[in-house]
Amino acid sequence: MGGGSGDHGLAYNTLHLTKVAVVDDGKAYGQGVTQNFTAKFTALGGKVVLRQQISDASIDYSAVVDDIKTSGAQAVVYGGEYPQAAPLAKQLKEAGVTVPLLAADAVVTAGAPIGATAAQQKFISEYKAAGYTEPYGIFGPYAYDATMAIIHVWAFVVLIVVLLFRPQGLLGRRAGDRA
Repeated sequence: MGGGSGDHGLAYNTLHLTKVAVVDDGKAYGQGVTQNFTAKFTALGGKVVLRQQISDASIDYSAVVDDIKTSGAQAVVYGGEYPQAAPLAKQLKEAGVTVPLLAADAVVTAGAPIGATAAQQKFISEYKAAGYTEPYGIFGPYAYDATMAIIHVWAFVVLIVVLLFRPQGLLGRRAGDRA
């Protein structure tokens, strides 16, 4: 699943799934993915046989896994991020659940997993030290990289403008400015 509007059709029409268990991580993104999927999947005639929510505060999803195992679901549709998807997938496999786990794009990451590099560890450490109330989440490093790219571009633009055009302020050139 890519999280897009066609995923319900893939599940129902291509994979011929008629019964799914739906699990989300309780966050707005994950809930939105599963609500969108559920509405469109059931409109095609599919049935959600189980709806569960997991938390990022725990990685023990055994109760949810047990419910999925006995639900009769032909697949698990997960809406959420990869830090919860990985332990969920592992626990499903360990419990002998053999149905596919379908997930949206936030389960796939580009580049090294968060915390795998020294730069990422520094980011995490500094983020925690700053005392932010919200966790940095899977998109924190992406937002950081995008922000830093913008800052670097603007720094470059300012440097070029100053060097090429030597703008004069309302008070004229300052002492030390080159003529």
